[in-house]
This record gives sequence, C-alpha cells and structure tokens, in this order.
Amino acid sequence: MNRVCKMYVKNVKSAFPIIGKSERLYIEKLQNYLEEYCNEYNISSLEELYKNFGTPDDVINSYFVWNANNNLYYNVHKLNIVSCVFLTIIAVLLLFSIVI
Repeated sequence: MNRVCKMYVKNVKSAFPIIGKSERLYIEKLQNYLEEYCNEYNISSLEELYKNFGTPDDVINSYFVWNANNNLYYNVHKLNIVSCVFLTIIAVLLLFSIVI
C-alpha cells in the first residue's frame, strides 16, 4: 500500500471515537479495498481519495449510519452496565470504610 493510502486509513482510524471489534473489521476491509484501488489507479494525493471516498469524517458517518441500530446501542448499554457495577463497588467500599 502506498503512503497516501496509509495516511488516509490512519486519518480514518483517528476519527473513530471508539475502536472495538466491528470498527477494526471495518477498517481492515477499507484498508484492503483502498490497497487495491490505489494500486489500480495510481493514487498520488489525499485529495483524490477524498473525492472518491469522502473525508475521514464522511467515512465515519456512513459507518455509524450503516451500523447505528445494533452496535451503538450495544456499546452504550455495555458502558451503562460497567458504570453501574463500578459505582456499586465504590459504594460498598465506602460503606465498609465507614463501618471499620
């Protein structure tokens, strides 16, 4: 993969707010497709990729629109559960520290 395509993928990676398993798979597929595309059309600038694929923000937005119903809800729900467990542990520790 040439330098321009690597930079584009790096910019897309940095635009993701959370990189989980599904995001890594999406980036991997995008990287493979970009590698073929860049080799076939001899891409030499980021502007060419922006024109054909969109800016990294456009790529992220299209990913979230495509994936909004399942994974985003799952990630938020998982974050809420982890927060509740964490707060419960802190409350129990505070309660025991007051008793002792």
